[in-house]
Amino acid sequence: MRVVWIAHDEHLGGAGLALLEGARGLLKKEVELHAIVPFRGALAEALEGMGIAVTVLPYSWWATGRMSVRGQLRYMVRN
Repeated sequence: MRVVWIAHDEHLGGAGLALLEGARGLLKKEVELHAIVPFRGALAEALEGMGIAVTVLPYSWWATGRMSVRGQLRYMVRN
């Protein structure tokens, strides 16, 4: 089986750590993994360190809701 993970950011926060944990479990089952991240960062490095192929494909935050001022500025710059 092959699985592509799509990460919403490049950080090792809650979602990134959950992705790593899930990837560890799937690697034990010999699942072929690939990850897509918006920017190179700690998450990409950790995934590559596990032998997982990583593609950096710049994209912006897709979820709706409240964003910090910093987040809004990043969103405007990316788009």
